[in-house]
Amino acid sequence: MIDFIKLVSYPSKEVCVEYLQKDRYGYYYQFPYEKVYVRIDKGNPRVEVRFSPMYCMQKHNFTFDKQTFIDAINLLNDTLKIDLWEASVEALEFGIILEVPKRPAEYIIRHHAKANEHLTENEKKNDKGCFRYWKDKNVSLKMYDVGKNLKSKVKKSIRNRIVGYNIDLHYIKFEVHYKRPHRILNNGHEILLTDLLTPQWESILKKDLYIQYQRLYFTGGLLLPQSVKEISSIDLLLRKYISDGVAAGKSIAELKKEVYESFKCCSILSPEKRKSRQCQYRKAEKKLKLDKTGYDLTDYINSAFQ
Repeated sequence: MIDFIKLVSYPSKEVCVEYLQKDRYGYYYQFPYEKVYVRIDKGNPRVEVRFSPMYCMQKHNFTFDKQTFIDAINLLNDTLKIDLWEASVEALEFGIILEVPKRPAEYIIRHHAKANEHLTENEKKNDKGCFRYWKDKNVSLKMYDVGKNLKSKVKKSIRNRIVGYNIDLHYIKFEVHYKRPHRILNNGHEILLTDLLTPQWESILKKDLYIQYQRLYFTGGLLLPQSVKEISSIDLLLRKYISDGVAAGKSIAELKKEVYESFKCCSILSPEKRKSRQCQYRKAEKKLKLDKTGYDLTDYINSAFQ
């Protein structure tokens, strides 16, 4: 789905401001659910519009309807008395919502940027496990808990009307925010808004979203214990330590090395006692089994696009 867009137009005639409201940022137009901010440069026939057509028209982006998108653009065209379909797309968000079997946080915390992709990983302070993003100078990759996002931004009365949404299911959204879409998607050439709704560009956006997801890797989670013998107090502590370490992108070998180094720092341990502690750690570690496949979203993305 196409979410946020930034459009820049150079109309041949003056923009109509009769139906716009003024504020300190310039002008805005009130859609049914959201404001659309419009920047009009004085002495320069340049108009800049930033908005999410889906939020403006239906107060959520859980679903995308092409006709609703078209209606939003045409409403702005009628208001401003210009043709935004010929505007240049200066920024763009394209994403997909995936229904997954586990809690979204279990997937989000296990995704990291591949070292050779030079992406900076970050997340909002209060959304740990529910929102994470990776960025470079051209794109931002975002992954978040759709259910939590809806609950925080959308009234219950509207959520209850969303077709296909089930509060008891788990949804993740993966989206790409293109800061310079023409560079990534069109070899540096301008992209017009009218292009985005063609089958060709729908295919381009889907293909690149898949490519962008491949810039990330996922780490496994621990399988649930199969017997009471596997969940002593020490086992539970080790399970927590390894689970958190793996989620942070560390390998089992790296975590083991950290533990062994902590033993070395304990000067009261003789070499023999240190080896004994290492043996105890290895025995406890062998009880833990890593699920290496359950957090890959590739198949979910392919299935959703089909």
